[in-house]
Amino acid sequence: MKNIFVILFCLVLFGCATQKTTKSFIPTKIIYKPTKDIIVITNPTGAVIEVNNVYYGKSPVEVSFKKNSWNLFGNAIIVANPVKDGQYVQRKNIDLDSIPDNSKIYFNMNLIPASKEYDININK
Repeated sequence: MKNIFVILFCLVLFGCATQKTTKSFIPTKIIYKPTKDIIVITNPTGAVIEVNNVYYGKSPVEVSFKKNSWNLFGNAIIVANPVKDGQYVQRKNIDLDSIPDNSKIYFNMNLIPASKEYDININK
């Protein structure tokens, strides 16, 4: 009789035990995009766009940047050149690593310069 109680006790104790199952860690897929696109928009449209002294066309225009050897995009100097009288050259220095992909960069071609330009040419 004692053996039956021991057997029943063991069956109850170990028979009801469930093994804890753990899910294996599956890392999420990391999307690596070695390029970043921005859209340059001007008001009015048609301004001539240069990026790092390279002509890209008339606005609106999409510009694509590639990562450098340090896996960074770096900076870009974007210049919007006017096509009509009364407009002014607009410049922006953009840190490409701090803006999201497909950002829109806006230029108002009718803004006047913030300060007076000085001619410091010493060869006159």
